[in-house]
Amino acid sequence: MIPLIMRKREPMITYDKKSDSIIRNNRKVIYAKMKDLVLNIENLEQLYRLYDDLFFNNQLQNQLAKKLSFSLSARMTKTAGKTMRIRQKNDIAYEIRFSSVIAKDIIASNNKSVAGVCVSNQLEAFMIVMEHELCHVIEWYNRNTTNCKQKYFKQMANDIFGHTSSYHELTKETNERAHATKVNVGDEINFQYKGKSHIGTVVNINKRATVMVKNIFGRYKDTEKKRYDKYYVPLAHINKNTEKI
Repeated sequence: MIPLIMRKREPMITYDKKSDSIIRNNRKVIYAKMKDLVLNIENLEQLYRLYDDLFFNNQLQNQLAKKLSFSLSARMTKTAGKTMRIRQKNDIAYEIRFSSVIAKDIIASNNKSVAGVCVSNQLEAFMIVMEHELCHVIEWYNRNTTNCKQKYFKQMANDIFGHTSSYHELTKETNERAHATKVNVGDEINFQYKGKSHIGTVVNINKRATVMVKNIFGRYKDTEKKRYDKYYVPLAHINKNTEKI
């Protein structure tokens, strides 16, 4: 039998129950320092450091060192954040991935709720998602497992951040927006990719739409020997209001 990857037992990441006033005040400090910044990888790392300082007395940075990284994904259309544990040689690392698609769909006036906390804009939503994902990291580090549907996780998230739900309810807007597009196989749609506009035909729909775009140098060809490029497009990025040339 192949043994599991073992690491030297380091001190557990500890926390105490925070009062509502402390949670509110800490969030105000974080918001004030982040409100004028663009939400990119570098600034997500800054957001993490602020949370570590105010809520965990820098334990996360001390214990995890460079074992925690962050990323943004345009392919995540059903969840606002995800934490992954990555097995490395003789060690374990963690990655928190945020959905850039869902972040762009946050509208202040919609009074969204994330993990039971009301948010009014994109930054506030990112902050609560960060809180939720940090709880995953801590539980994984301390207990070698994590599940936000279980009592242990729910109690920890409530003690540290006052969360009353384990779900990223802000994803409803993205789902509603995708449904509103009423995309069907065979539809001609347009979308943006790397700053350029493309027009193509939908050939399959799952979590994303598979779209074929005409290109004389494309990798794929049909029975008429016309060539195409293939794109996987998040439903929230689709615009059906195209003008045929």
